Amino acid sequence: VFPMRMWDESTSLSLAISWTTKFDRALVLTPSNRDADKVRQAIGALPATQGHTLFDASQLEASKKSFTQAGSAIAVLANRYDGIDLIGDECRYLIIYGLPESTNLQERFIISRLGASVLFQVRIRTRITQAVGRCTRSSTDYALVVIIGDKVHQYFHMPEKRETLHPELQAEVNFGVEQSKVDNPSELGDNIDIFVTHGPEWKSADSHILETRDELTQSPIPSASPLGNSVVHEVKFHDALWSGDFDSALSSAKDVLASLAGGHDLKGYSALWNYLAGSAAYQAEQAPVAQEHFSAAFSCASTLPWLKQIQKLLSNQTQEVPVDVIYGERIERIEGVLEGFGKSGSVKIEKYFQAIREGLSSSESKPFEEAQVKLGRLLGFVSGNTEQPGDPDPWWIFGRQGVVFEDYTATGENPVISKEKTLQAKAHPDTLAAEHPGVSFSVVFCSTSDNLHFAAESHTGDVFYISVEDFKKFSEDCMTTMRALWDSFQSPGVIEWREFAAHKLAEARLGSDDILARLTSKKLSSLAGGGQK
Repeated sequence: VFPMRMWDESTSLSLAISWTTKFDRALVLTPSNRDADKVRQAIGALPATQGHTLFDASQLEASKKSFTQAGSAIAVLANRYDGIDLIGDECRYLIIYGLPESTNLQERFIISRLGASVLFQVRIRTRITQAVGRCTRSSTDYALVVIIGDKVHQYFHMPEKRETLHPELQAEVNFGVEQSKVDNPSELGDNIDIFVTHGPEWKSADSHILETRDELTQSPIPSASPLGNSVVHEVKFHDALWSGDFDSALSSAKDVLASLAGGHDLKGYSALWNYLAGSAAYQAEQAPVAQEHFSAAFSCASTLPWLKQIQKLLSNQTQEVPVDVIYGERIERIEGVLEGFGKSGSVKIEKYFQAIREGLSSSESKPFEEAQVKLGRLLGFVSGNTEQPGDPDPWWIFGRQGVVFEDYTATGENPVISKEKTLQAKAHPDTLAAEHPGVSFSVVFCSTSDNLHFAAESHTGDVFYISVEDFKKFSEDCMTTMRALWDSFQSPGVIEWREFAAHKLAEARLGSDDILARLTSKKLSSLAGGGQK
């Protein structure tokens, strides 16, 4: 059952928890302790489940007897997709909350810092299959499975992911997707009651699922074959490295790279193995070979700035850094923002855009500044603000450069930019220097007024000016491009998408230098002579 076809995550989770009253016991699987805590809070917030006994993994590992003999019990387990089996009437209700993707630092590094999420597609599919089977341990066993969470919902709704599942699971998912498109929660509840009763009405549905299963086939995961072929050489590499035989390690690393050649979406993983080959060559005192592999690693994944730094360790290159590298760190942050929007629908991203539009249209300082912070984060900048009087308004940081705003959204008849406001704007870089050492800030005065008071004219210094209307036009250009990036985004850690994003930003002239040039194209001093005396 997929309640998020019709409702948001919070509402769907509450619905799923409310359905536990239809069963004696329920199992909830989450990828992390933080997600498990969210589920426990939601259970405690619903009157119908406040009296339920909660179990955790350690209790079930010691003995599942207390759980399986209890009534009104819910087990909430974090990152436990195998090892705990609940057979038959021991548990008929399973909630999967969140996608079981990266569960440790190594996996997170390979996905986020290498862009090699393809490496874990088999692992994620295995965890998904294990998860949905926790309460169905035989061909005659049955359980209700409810899917909650943007990523896991998206996973089951992507045809290329669904087709890699076992045909029976595909058929069950297809049936659930269609049955979950209802107008109100009571319809879903009625369908669940039919399933729980397991009478003639359900047998008809079950027969339909089995017929669909027989028509489906399981597709292989792209790149599974070259990844499988590389395993024996990877093991040999680590054995050689562990024993200090760096020449043999280098040879095995080359064999790994040969196995990966031509693999679909394996650029990020090839970059890792070129890096490992370079490291082995360096340890074997073969500096030219090390440089060759470090360069190859960078060529495989030029959106990974840290690889460029390693390449330079053995080189005195002064060549211009490609556009991909300039955008690399920004794109990782953009990826994180887009991931937060999810792909189950456009509601979250459009709500974010609307908050920016409404904030920039407000004459009040707080919503205007919040909109600037949101826009900065959307663009992949380090973006922040303070609430203290006289402190800088929002700032964006990109590398060693930054922009700090002084916002003046006054309304009324002929508002004027005062000397006090101008001096305040000039002081912002000094205020930020302690917290952000080494960052060179440009000050941009963003205002609804273009009247500069004559007393302020001699104090404008290097302060720049942009009208609120021009800033709003700039923000619309940004959101148009970011919407296009979100449309093409599927999941984090895909190196090809990062390369696409880098070139898309370049085409839209939204590189860091382009944005800085646009925001600093006009000096505040250019308004001199038009203000009040």
